[in-house]
Amino acid sequence: MRKAEPPGLRCAACTPVWICLALYADETSIMLYILSFCRQYHYVLQSLTLWREISNDMFKLWYLAEEDMLREGASYRLCDTGQGLNRVQSAPRLSRAMHGILGRCQAQIGSWVGSSVIHLGDHNVPNALFFLNKYTQVSLWGLKGAGSYLLYCKRWNG
Repeated sequence: MRKAEPPGLRCAACTPVWICLALYADETSIMLYILSFCRQYHYVLQSLTLWREISNDMFKLWYLAEEDMLREGASYRLCDTGQGLNRVQSAPRLSRAMHGILGRCQAQIGSWVGSSVIHLGDHNVPNALFFLNKYTQVSLWGLKGAGSYLLYCKRWNG
C-alpha cells in the first residue's frame, strides 16, 4: 500500500501533517488516501462559500424553481430514485442560476477541491424542490461546528 496525496489542490501554506485516512483504489493499486489540513480547510471554505451565496440568492432561486416546475409544457417522469417514487423534472432556469453561483464561488476562491457537478433533475436530486430543500438544511448541518473547524485549521496552518 502506497501513501499518496490525492490529486488537486496544493498550496504553500500546507503543513506536513496529514489526517483523515481512507482507502483510495485505482486500476493499478490501492493507495492510502490522506488529506492535509490545508486541503480540508479549502474544502470546508468552498462549501461554506457556496452555501452563503445560495442563501443570499434563495428568494430568486425559489422563484426560478417555481417557474421551472410550473412552466408551460414542462414534463416529468415518475421514477423510483432509490428515495421512493419521485417526480423527476429538469429545472433549466434554476440550473442556469446555480451554475452562475458556482462560477462566482470558484472565481472568488480561486481553486476547487472535489466535484463541481450540480445534480438537478436526476436520480440524486429529482427536481427543483428537492434541490432547494437540500440547501435550506444547512443550519441543521451545523454551521457553528464548521466555523470552529475552519478556525482550528487556520490556526494549525498559520
